[in-house]
Amino acid sequence: MTERDMGRVGLEFSRTSHFQQYSMEVYKLNTEFFPKSWKVYDDYAKALLNNGQKEEAIKMYQKSVELNPDNLNGKKNLEQILK
Repeated sequence: MTERDMGRVGLEFSRTSHFQQYSMEVYKLNTEFFPKSWKVYDDYAKALLNNGQKEEAIKMYQKSVELNPDNLNGKKNLEQILK
């Protein structure tokens, strides 16, 4: 599976509350399979934040911005979380 395919699987799982736990696992695996991709960290951060895991989301957004300093979405979300 590609990075994008994994992201889609995570998104589909997140749309059903019954499978939300699988969504988190897919996003986490995606960061392990594609550790140089800023996008996978951004997606995982969003999922973590939506799941109430603020501290872990901050770490993932920071990693995303570290990998892609032009990631405006990640910077904006970090700023909002850290307020």
